Amino acid sequence: MGRRSTVRANIEALVSGGSSAGPVYDAVLPNLNRIRDALAPQFLQLGHDPQLVVNLSRLESVVRVWEGNLRLNQLYGTPSTWQGVVVVVDAVHEVLEYLRRSGSGGNDSAA
Repeated sequence: MGRRSTVRANIEALVSGGSSAGPVYDAVLPNLNRIRDALAPQFLQLGHDPQLVVNLSRLESVVRVWEGNLRLNQLYGTPSTWQGVVVVVDAVHEVLEYLRRSGSGGNDSAA
C-alpha cells in the first residue's frame, strides 16, 4: 500500500503542479494492456468468482476515464492529467489483492 499512500500524500502537489501525468501513463500502459488484453480474458474464461469480474470491470472503467482526461487535457488544457491516478492505482491493487487471496486458498491471515 506504500505507493498508494505516497500518491495520496502528494496528490495536491501533483494536481496543482504544471507537470503532466502523460509520462506516467506511457510507462504503465504496457502493464495495463497486459492486464486488459491478456490476463482479463483468461481469468473471465476460467469463470472465477464474480468479484474478479467486478474488479476487472472497475479497472477498465477507471483507466478509460484517465485516458479521457489525458485526451481532454491535450485538447483543452483541462482537466488535470493527474485526475484519476489514485483511482487507477486502487483498482489495480484490488485486482492484485483478489488474485493474491484466491491464490492462497482464500486465507487472508496476512492482511
